[in-house]
Amino acid sequence: MTAAARAQVWLSPVVAISLVLVSAFSLLAFLVLSAYAPDLRSGSDGGAHALSTSAIGFAGIVRLLGDDGIPVVVDRGFLAKGREGASLMVLTPGAFGDPSKLVAVDPDGPRLIVLPKWDVALDPMARGWVRKIDTLDAGLIVDSTVKTLSASTKLSRRGGTAPVALHASSAAADFGIPSHVAAIDSLQTVSGKDWLPLVVDGHGDTVLARLRGTRTYLLADPDLMNTHGLYDLATARAAVAILQGLRANDSAIRFDVTLNGFGNSPSLLREAFEPPFLGATLCAIVAAALMAFHAATRFGAPIRAAPAFAAGKQALVDNSAQLIKMLGREPRMTLRYAYTTRNIAARAVGAPKDLNSSDLTALLDRLTRTAGGAQVLQDLVDAAAQAETRTDMMGIAAKLYHWRRELTHGR
Repeated sequence: MTAAARAQVWLSPVVAISLVLVSAFSLLAFLVLSAYAPDLRSGSDGGAHALSTSAIGFAGIVRLLGDDGIPVVVDRGFLAKGREGASLMVLTPGAFGDPSKLVAVDPDGPRLIVLPKWDVALDPMARGWVRKIDTLDAGLIVDSTVKTLSASTKLSRRGGTAPVALHASSAAADFGIPSHVAAIDSLQTVSGKDWLPLVVDGHGDTVLARLRGTRTYLLADPDLMNTHGLYDLATARAAVAILQGLRANDSAIRFDVTLNGFGNSPSLLREAFEPPFLGATLCAIVAAALMAFHAATRFGAPIRAAPAFAAGKQALVDNSAQLIKMLGREPRMTLRYAYTTRNIAARAVGAPKDLNSSDLTALLDRLTRTAGGAQVLQDLVDAAAQAETRTDMMGIAAKLYHWRRELTHGR
């Protein structure tokens, strides 16, 4: 290749192949990330849910339960496995949610609803942190959470910050919670004819209640379970004791985040990357890679297209052979083949060149008998003259070949 030709090559094969591989990998990575985008959201929005590490979030209790050896799962809804078998479903609805959605989450299983309380704003100085503004309106909390469950529900708040004494009511078994927890700002309690008190404070106001005739529980004050409240050891013990006391079995405690906007939705793309379809997806990727490799490379030298009418001696021989075969004239050539074999054998043994056909045949027969051969050339010639089928021709040709090998000792 000349210097001018090399200068015109602006994209080498190596660069082209590299670009194709990078593009294919980028496309595959994009599809996988798109399928799992909901799971990759960190949840650091400062909200009151199990993915939030803010003061009003519940990531702390999830971590605490896991460290204590209690199975716990952050439940994103549609694609969460084993949701029906949860020992307890913990719901943390927001203050501006749809109460009908809360009612629809695991209505038959045991579930604990933790009511919101604080109106907060994101801290501009620290990602995922919040700053307290004020308490939310009690009527707004009821309307956006448990109004559908019980229209008579009322929330009350105690002014100021004071330590709280907790104990189980006579209608509930002993939860084993500490008698005193840290001071709580604006303690929130619940009341209503449909709620059966389970845990009350020192004034007899209900902190934890059960909806009559169901396995739905209500924790009125989130500061008994959120990250802000867990800084106190007694409060942390109370939170774990409440969750342990409400569990129906030894299965995992599931913290729902679908009510907070972190749920999964049905996705065919995601199903393609999960069993049982993962194997088919991998096979399709490998097949596509092999097809691309086969299309980009050749196995051996390219085969030239044959002309419509071949030229040369080989083509003439092939065409003549095909013509003879088509006319069914092969058996007629058997006698000529016998004479050709006789001539080859005569040259091999040094027979005189001036002998006629019959004398040459007689000479070769004498030499055959002297060498102990089993075949007689004259008999083979006579049989060749009488061949009528292709099978006859092949049988006589094989006998002529063996006769010549015996006479010439395999030369």
